[in-house]
Amino acid sequence: MSRFKQVWLSFWRKDQGIGMIETALLLPIFLMFAFAVIDYGNRMVVKNRMVSAAQAVASAIQNNPTMSVEDLENVKATSLGDIAPFSSYAIWTSTTPPTVDSSPEQEDATFSNGLIVSAGSSFWSQNDITNPWLADADPSNDNNAYYVSVFLYKGIHFLTPLPKLLGFTPANTAGFGVSAEHPNGGKTAQVFTFVTLNNASCPA
Repeated sequence: MSRFKQVWLSFWRKDQGIGMIETALLLPIFLMFAFAVIDYGNRMVVKNRMVSAAQAVASAIQNNPTMSVEDLENVKATSLGDIAPFSSYAIWTSTTPPTVDSSPEQEDATFSNGLIVSAGSSFWSQNDITNPWLADADPSNDNNAYYVSVFLYKGIHFLTPLPKLLGFTPANTAGFGVSAEHPNGGKTAQVFTFVTLNNASCPA
């Protein structure tokens, strides 16, 4: 057997570095998968808590339509718990079934596919739960049904650097992205719900 053939066969028989090569190839794929699961799982947990918080605020309004804005804020903060920071909400009433972009302050906000892209301070200052039928001089419609909308918004910070490495940050919402405190950036989550009331349950 020629010397070249012996060296060639010897090379293929040696497998001391195979494990290192496999690790170098598979570790990045495993880390990407693990990071994706962590960030997606965190977002789903936060979004579910936001849904519960929005429903809690809506239920609180339904049970006590005259409760104060401070009490509603406490309901929201209690429902969100330790994820309450970086969250905002707006409440408004209407005489017709609402949508997320039917807010009376929508001129101060930009919507896309039912989600708010940007909004000024007047949008977040909406905390009106009074019966809109009482605003006119016609007492005959005071007992008509009306609707109270609850819109909850929260920034969710990424826990891993994967979105940043893939170019998904900063978030497409103005003012919320990479920062010194949250170098991985973040994304926003939004929840919209509403309840139906009437003047019988909401004293003038």
